[in-house]
Amino acid sequence: LVALAVVVAIVVALSLLYRGVLFDSMVEAETHANVALTKAFANAVWGSHAGFVARAGTLDRAALPGRPEVAALDSDLRRLSDGLPVVKIKIYDLNGLTVYSTDPRQIGQSAAENPGFRRARDGYPVSNLTYRSRMDSWEGEIAERHILATYAPVHVYDAAPVEAVLEIYSDVTPIVEAAEASQWKILAAVLGAMALVYVLVQ
Repeated sequence: LVALAVVVAIVVALSLLYRGVLFDSMVEAETHANVALTKAFANAVWGSHAGFVARAGTLDRAALPGRPEVAALDSDLRRLSDGLPVVKIKIYDLNGLTVYSTDPRQIGQSAAENPGFRRARDGYPVSNLTYRSRMDSWEGEIAERHILATYAPVHVYDAAPVEAVLEIYSDVTPIVEAAEASQWKILAAVLGAMALVYVLVQ
C-alpha cells in the first residue's frame, strides 16, 4: 500500500509538471502570435496613426473616444484581426494613456503603473493567462473564457525605439480545454495501468 501510494504521488506530480510545461508552451506560442500581429500592425498601418497616438496626451481625454482617429484605428485593427481569436485590443502611448480600446469606456484611462505596460515600453513583450467569468469584447460581453493578454511594444523594426504599447487579448479557451482534457486522460490511463499492475501482483 505504501508503494502504491508513492507511485500515485509520483504520477500526480508528473501530471502537474506536464500541465505546467504544456501551459508554458501554449503561452509562449500565443505570445509570439500576438507579437507577430503587433508587427503586422506596425508595418501595415502604424504610419497612419503614430502621430495621433503621440499627441493624444495633449488632447481632451473626455473627447478622445469620439475622435475620428479612434474610429480609424478601430477599423484598421478589426481588419488586421479578422479571423484571429482576438477579442480585445488596447493601445497606450509611452506615458500609459489608453489612446484606443475596443471598450470605449477605457479610453483616457492610465496604465502607467501597470507592470506589463512598463515592461513592454522597455521593449519586452509579456503575457498573462487568466480566466474571465465576464469581459467586454469587440462582439459584446463574453463569459467563462480563458484569456491571454499580451503587452507588446510597437516599433517599425526591433532595433527602433518603442513608440507605443499594444495590449492584445486572445481567447485561448479551446486550447486550454484541450490541454486539460489531455492531462486528465493521461492521468487516468497511468493510474489505471498502475492499479492493474497492483492487482496482478497480489
